[in-house]
Amino acid sequence: MKIIFVLYHDFKSNSALHVYHYANALVKIGHSVTVAVPFGKDSCKEVGLTPLFSIALFDDLLFGQNDDIDIIHVWTPREIVRKFSLNLRGRCRNAQLIIHLEDNEESILKQTFGVNRIEDIPDDQHIPGHLSHPVYYKEFLSVCDGVTILMDTLSEFVPKNIQPQMIWPIIDVSKFNLNIDSSKFSKKYNIGEGDFVIAYIGNVHPANYKEVRSLYLAVALAHRQGIPIKLLRTGVDHYDFFEDRSRWDSTPFVELGFVSYEEIPIILNLADALIQPGEPNSFNDYRLPSKVPEFLMTGKPVILPHTNLAKYMKENVEAIFLKKGDALEILSKIRLLLSERESGKAIGKNGLNFAKKNFDEKENALKLSDYYQALITNKLKQDELSKTA
Repeated sequence: MKIIFVLYHDFKSNSALHVYHYANALVKIGHSVTVAVPFGKDSCKEVGLTPLFSIALFDDLLFGQNDDIDIIHVWTPREIVRKFSLNLRGRCRNAQLIIHLEDNEESILKQTFGVNRIEDIPDDQHIPGHLSHPVYYKEFLSVCDGVTILMDTLSEFVPKNIQPQMIWPIIDVSKFNLNIDSSKFSKKYNIGEGDFVIAYIGNVHPANYKEVRSLYLAVALAHRQGIPIKLLRTGVDHYDFFEDRSRWDSTPFVELGFVSYEEIPIILNLADALIQPGEPNSFNDYRLPSKVPEFLMTGKPVILPHTNLAKYMKENVEAIFLKKGDALEILSKIRLLLSERESGKAIGKNGLNFAKKNFDEKENALKLSDYYQALITNKLKQDELSKTA
């Protein structure tokens, strides 16, 4: 099959890593794959990735020869993707259009515009390209041929006539479960001897700033109570969650900003624990944070909200769950790991086994390939029926 993935951003986004692994895996099993980006054609190599697929700008594909495209798989129904992919599909006679859902788009819209209902967004409100349109995204889903979903809860937004396929990320265990000599990196990351190290990778935006702030508060409280602790944090702040930074003791925080994908495994492996803050809610229930599979792949104990991926895991066996996700609960889980080190090691080992089983490259790529083929076969059958009718 000739497959086109469509991204809403370049390869510096978290979603791009999900697409990157699937694109490479599909090439390995014999498919021709191109990833289309709106800008940043060279960003894949800039962030340290090695693509086996080709990369094209949106305009390159719109003005190229597209008759032989079999699959157009678009990553989320955001406006920049919707407009481009409908244009591209109009130039492809036989391509199947598949939309990937990875978030509750309506929850993000409501938080962005500060409304309680999606209907409260004014009709004349400008919707930027990085968001889904409150009306057009539903129309987009109604004209697609298939839908992939990151979590089962997202099936709520899938048209009734479409059978969605859930696909989880592909993670290379060899890149994350490393034998790191921490002494080489302690000075670089300002880690003191005896520090209990927590790592968190990810940007801050309007939808998650409260939970990231809870993580910072928990670490600040632990530091104030005399626990030698460091939070290694990567990512960019698109929302000011610190308020008055001058009131915070910055000692326990090591903020690294944007780092290349090659550096992420090193940072994660330096940690004693990995925390995905949050609670069950209309945002977290519908997503699978891209960093959590990577956390699990390190074999370190992982703390995460009791929702999304946690629904498939055993509590205090494969991971530690957060029920409320506030700073005090996070602090209690940190204290638990400090007092029960051997239990933490066992949880980390079991979490790694869970990750190996569920984020396997070949198995997940074959599942997606089979879904593509089923859509194509169904289309051929429908065409034959229409000819004989």
